[in-house]
Amino acid sequence: MKRLESIIKFLNRKRIFFFGLICLSVGSQELPAQSISFERSSIEPQFQDADVGNMEFADVDGDGDPDLLVTGKGGPIGTTLYMNDGHGNFEEQEDDGFIDVYAGNVAFEDLDGDGDLDVIISGQDFRPVFSTEFYFNDGDGNFLRDEAQSINLKFGDFGLGDIDSDGDPDMVINGLDDMGNFQSRFAINDGAGNFTLVFPQDIEDIDGEIELFDYNGDGHDDLVLLGLDPMGDQRTVLYRGDGFGGFTELLDTGIDQLSHGDIAAGDVDGDGDMDIMICGEFAQGDIRSQVYLNQGADMFEHAEDIALAGVSLGELSFQDFDVDGDLDIFLIGTGPGGLADNSIVAHVYENLGAADFVLSDTLIGAYFSSHAVADIDGDEDLDLVLGGTTIGDPVRATWMYINQSSMSVSARQPVSDAGLSVYPNPVQDRIVISTPTATRVKLSLRDLSGRMVLYIADYRSDQVLPLDLAAGQYLLTIEGDSMIHTERLVILGNR
Repeated sequence: MKRLESIIKFLNRKRIFFFGLICLSVGSQELPAQSISFERSSIEPQFQDADVGNMEFADVDGDGDPDLLVTGKGGPIGTTLYMNDGHGNFEEQEDDGFIDVYAGNVAFEDLDGDGDLDVIISGQDFRPVFSTEFYFNDGDGNFLRDEAQSINLKFGDFGLGDIDSDGDPDMVINGLDDMGNFQSRFAINDGAGNFTLVFPQDIEDIDGEIELFDYNGDGHDDLVLLGLDPMGDQRTVLYRGDGFGGFTELLDTGIDQLSHGDIAAGDVDGDGDMDIMICGEFAQGDIRSQVYLNQGADMFEHAEDIALAGVSLGELSFQDFDVDGDLDIFLIGTGPGGLADNSIVAHVYENLGAADFVLSDTLIGAYFSSHAVADIDGDEDLDLVLGGTTIGDPVRATWMYINQSSMSVSARQPVSDAGLSVYPNPVQDRIVISTPTATRVKLSLRDLSGRMVLYIADYRSDQVLPLDLAAGQYLLTIEGDSMIHTERLVILGNR
């Protein structure tokens, strides 16, 4: 949803327009009794509008709870940082130093290796000028913009990953330059947060969405680009990374071409490799959301039995909402009718295991929308914030939902009761997990924003597990044949 010119054309084709304050009818569909459910927060924090914006959670002040950064323009153009008190109460940070923007992206990462989370923000300000800016954290949640670094590409997207395998986060960024030319670029990090722009010869110039992930399990970041090429054609392109900054385009991967959408990656069927979910406009008037299962050998297969609401101008993500060790789905956006036939949705799909998904809850839907997921209130499950344009009252707003899901009993058991031992905790850079009767288990480790930072499909009991992760709190899930256990892991960090 980043390129405004193509979005406007898209909206004109769909004849999406406002009818004033129409009664909100989401949730009228009868749902089967499932374990995942959300409740609109009674706290009602006064978040800024996130229309045509973005949002992300991160523990910016190191106090163990996720804070929230929001961009958008439902009212005045704004970028606002909200600090969490650990119980889901948020306070706006005054004079945060961020440029007010909309129509961009937000990503937290330790860019300079000092152990705290910095942030990259892209978007368009009021003048209008579009840029991607780097803000560095002093460790207490105060950010200073690096005025010597700014990337001036309009619209588009960026994604973070270790492109050259040197242990620091690099960036892939795309969009339009000042002359209106499509560009895809790399920004290579020197380890101290200084980025050098590179024009890769092996990456197609696409204006759209970016996802970096390791699809083939070789330890190197691979790349998906989704959007429009310079000819206006819809493109979804998968590249295999060699770990040294080189990428090879893969042909006939089984993934369909689309635009005005989003990408997410995760192991939805529990077989140890990364699958893909995409949404958007496949052809004029044909809006879909589809999951593609990784078949190995650079091939993906559309899982036709996974029925999801088709959305564009929104977002999707994989999350473990019910803490049962598998990935559920959240999606938000508009179908082909938009406001005209109330096809604006926000749906939660529960994974019953092995990628068997059912619709479990419906929330306030929105387009020009974004969402962020984290354990807002410290109860070890993932909550939601979402925003955009909807058909309710108000038309543009940002809402917070608290997870009310029925958790697995084993997920709430103490370590001793589950017959497990995780030590040490807190941990510096390595842990050992002892399991009953030397059982082999599946491990997943997520930060407080819900992002998976470690996945091991076959962990052997008492094996030393190195952890090269930034300091902070994480959720460790251990899944075996007869148990699932989740606990909070405190990493002191060595970087």
